[in-house]
Amino acid sequence: MQANTGNTGNTGNTAALLVAAEDWLLHEELPRPAGETTIERLMYAAHAEAEEALFAALAGRLTSDQGTALDALRQAIQELGRLAKTRHILSYVVGRYQFDERDSGPCPRPLCRREG
Repeated sequence: MQANTGNTGNTGNTAALLVAAEDWLLHEELPRPAGETTIERLMYAAHAEAEEALFAALAGRLTSDQGTALDALRQAIQELGRLAKTRHILSYVVGRYQFDERDSGPCPRPLCRREG
């Protein structure tokens, strides 16, 4: 009998990797390690270690221009994250106030009614 691991070794899907690891243990007739989360902890540690090694290997192959472009992309993504947080905060604040229909600009205090 062959363990059904398919292409799970080529995926970041940790749930699929966990199933494959458990299938392999059964196939090899090895006992499951003691402890409810032992396999999960080992798998996540190995996964993180493999990712770190992969990223280090890839970073070593980048040209200077590619590294600069990736840094710019990372900074843009961080800025989008900050903007998304700001938008969420503004949506919350705006949602807490009802504005008088006569006002088309920023709401002066007397025209705002605070809700709930």
